[in-house]
Amino acid sequence: PTPGPVVCAGHGLQALVEGLVQRWLFDAQAFDLLHTGRSVIDVYLRGLGLRSQLGLGETGHLDLLVP
Repeated sequence: PTPGPVVCAGHGLQALVEGLVQRWLFDAQAFDLLHTGRSVIDVYLRGLGLRSQLGLGETGHLDLLVP
């Protein structure tokens, strides 16, 4: 892939995550951030043609595995 589309995909993912966090900060009871975040990011990545599995790794951080 050329750098252009990769950069755009990165900006899109950043905007997606920032938007989720911002909405959650306004009302933390509105949705479960971790569950919804995993689902939304998975949908975004699948829309880019990637198959993904999101989960918490041994360190407790969110790991992205792209088979």
